[in-house]
Amino acid sequence: MLVSIIIIERNVEKYIRKCLDSMLAQTYKNIEIIVCDGNSTDGTKEIIQREYVPKGIKLLIDEGKGPGIATNLAIKHLRGEILAFTFGDEEADPVWVEKMLRHFNDPSIFGVFGPVFFKREPSVLTRFGQYRLRKKWMEVKFVNPKHIANTNCAYRRSLMNKIGDFREDMIDAYDSEFSYRVFKAGYKIIYDPEAIIYHQTGHEESLITYLTAIANVNFGYGQATYIHGIRFAHSIFLLSSMTLVYIFSLLASFFLGYYNVFLYILSSGLLMLILYTILECFNAKTLIALLNLFFIPFRLIIGSISFFMGYIYQLLKTKKHQLFASIIRRLFDFMRLRWD
Repeated sequence: MLVSIIIIERNVEKYIRKCLDSMLAQTYKNIEIIVCDGNSTDGTKEIIQREYVPKGIKLLIDEGKGPGIATNLAIKHLRGEILAFTFGDEEADPVWVEKMLRHFNDPSIFGVFGPVFFKREPSVLTRFGQYRLRKKWMEVKFVNPKHIANTNCAYRRSLMNKIGDFREDMIDAYDSEFSYRVFKAGYKIIYDPEAIIYHQTGHEESLITYLTAIANVNFGYGQATYIHGIRFAHSIFLLSSMTLVYIFSLLASFFLGYYNVFLYILSSGLLMLILYTILECFNAKTLIALLNLFFIPFRLIIGSISFFMGYIYQLLKTKKHQLFASIIRRLFDFMRLRWD
């Protein structure tokens, strides 16, 4: 059974060699590998062309218009019965393909996904990221989760054709939107904890990349929530709504001069944050969870604003209010550029 590996990347010069070397080192050899480069401005394209195209890896260049467009473009150039997905700053375990492929002997299986871990923990931020990832994979639903990232998954191509393409109008979460359609259609996707992908880097590499990743994925979740309704991400919708109500109440009480109310709202929020962090330290058995005191406010504020910007953007775009939709998109891009 031919497995096609799709790697989407842009500007990963520091990481692409280990990524592609790990693909070439797979124990299962009936594979083809394609890299879709989002018009990188560093040396990524040149490295692939010079060092890996001679080894049989295919290279496609798109214009960097979005991961959904790049993924669909790559799929059109592949022949495999099974399509495996990851990104250019990841590194696959040598048995990654082998572990996922064993499940496809069952014709009812649509797809398989596995965990993502940091291979090294060189900084406080990445140790915090590792703690969050381990917490995530301990809580994962083993069959038919609604949201799966293309960081580590494989799908049966014949069934993918029944679901349709990845959406090309989403900034991020295009993969979660696709897996949600699979979930709604009633197909089976299972979790294999032994099919491991490692982050070489991660969103927690710096505060800037962390905030940018939060903004991107929540904007995408906002778009998908408008498309599919609140059921798509009801917990994120509720948390984002509560966060914005809390922020509005805090600001309103301060500027209207109700300082006692302001202090009550502020102290109650801080108390909840402290209690949550203490519980996390006990549950995770690591003091690195103390960083929640710092990161949770950033995650909530940036995530909530981005979520509703994505929701409003998709609403305006669907209603053909292109001018207002473009204003929202420009505001969001401006916000991200300020961090870059």
